[in-house]
Amino acid sequence: MSSVSHRQPPSKVGPVPFQLIPGDRLNIALGCAIYLALTGSSEVINNKFLRKNLQAYTSWNWVLIVSRILLRQDQWDPFLLSNSFGVCMAFRTAGARGLTEMMRQKMALRGVKLTKLQFAMMDHWVHTVPVLLMTYLVVRSGRRPLMTNGVVGMMAQMFFAYSQAGTLNVAELYMPHPAKRAWLASLAGQLLAPLLVTAIVDRKWKKAGVIFLIILLPWLSSSLDPNVKRKYYNPLMAHIAKVKEDMQEKERRRNAKNAVALGFSLLGAML
Repeated sequence: MSSVSHRQPPSKVGPVPFQLIPGDRLNIALGCAIYLALTGSSEVINNKFLRKNLQAYTSWNWVLIVSRILLRQDQWDPFLLSNSFGVCMAFRTAGARGLTEMMRQKMALRGVKLTKLQFAMMDHWVHTVPVLLMTYLVVRSGRRPLMTNGVVGMMAQMFFAYSQAGTLNVAELYMPHPAKRAWLASLAGQLLAPLLVTAIVDRKWKKAGVIFLIILLPWLSSSLDPNVKRKYYNPLMAHIAKVKEDMQEKERRRNAKNAVALGFSLLGAML
């Protein structure tokens, strides 16, 4: 996706690199092309690890950030700011009360074994760093992004959910979690990030603090609610058990296939 315009004095705009459609100064077409490619990536990529990771909206956000850097699409920054805030706050809220530990265990079952420290470092790299990076880039440029960027961001996030899971509840892609609170957290992050950065650019620190606190409210509601872990612990354990069972079934099929292949090889050698 591409960013929606931001408030700044009219100025002469240079040519947009890799512009697909003449006159598309935000290069929305290129952003949409990347999203469409990501939509079908899980159907054509053979590598299981890569295919599974591309079924996470966090990865989509990173693909767009890397594309922005490599293709010099700085006009996307306001959108990526909102998108990164939405992704980060949704994940933090969904994983409150230690629920992310279950995700670490799920990854271990799939062969990606990380210590708690390694998992925490990876978590901050993929979720926190984009927020800090995009905030820095937008503040440095002096832009005052519009909330419309967040509206587009929510549309993009919902497009991902329906294209990959067929529903707004993406628990099957991740883990059982408080989905409604996670979407509320994403909505707050997407829509209020532009207001937060505008307040920072204008050096209105009290206003920035209030906005940031509002962004944190959905996460706080999950983090301070003792019922969250109790409500989702059993579904999480059932989810992990299902993943483990699926992995064991795949291993049995693989062993059976290898045994049949070995049998035919021995038969061929005897003949």
